[in-house]
Amino acid sequence: ELENVKQEITRHYEKFEFHLAGEKAYDYFWNTFANTILEDAKLRLRESDENAYYLLETILRECLKMLHPFMPFVTEAVYQKLELGDRMLMVEKW
Repeated sequence: ELENVKQEITRHYEKFEFHLAGEKAYDYFWNTFANTILEDAKLRLRESDENAYYLLETILRECLKMLHPFMPFVTEAVYQKLELGDRMLMVEKW
């Protein structure tokens, strides 16, 4: 599902439909990641499930990349604080 969302956002960027790209990124982050994935993972996180941590970290990293063009300072700060990569978020591969 995440890969499909990234492809859809990419199509919107290529058509210069930035408002649609932003809406899609926000919708996925808020309604899918925060409301569904994160809520479902809470029990697994309490049990220190390494796979749950890895899954959430991976999805969060990709969400930050998707949201970065719209909120660069916030996403960069979160990315650096959580140490999700070795370089700046703005130079990470899409």
